[in-house]
Amino acid sequence: VADKFVGAHILKQEMPDRAGEIEFVLPALEEKNLYLCISKKVPDALGKITSFNAGLQAITENGVLAHIMKDNTL
Repeated sequence: VADKFVGAHILKQEMPDRAGEIEFVLPALEEKNLYLCISKKVPDALGKITSFNAGLQAITENGVLAHIMKDNTL
C-alpha cells in the first residue's frame, strides 16, 4: 500500500519495465493531505512559504500543474 504518486515514482525508478503492470484501485483505502513544512529558523521562512503558495496557486490556475501531473502519470 502506497500513496499513488509516491508509488508511481518508485515504480518508474525501481521497476520501469513493470510499471505498466500495476493498477491503482479506487476508492483509495485512505486519503491524506500533504503539507510543506519550513522551520521558523530558516531565514525568511514566511517569505518562502508565501512564495511557494503564490507559485502553487499560479501553476494551478494556468494549467501548468495539471500538465505536469499528466506528463508524469500522476
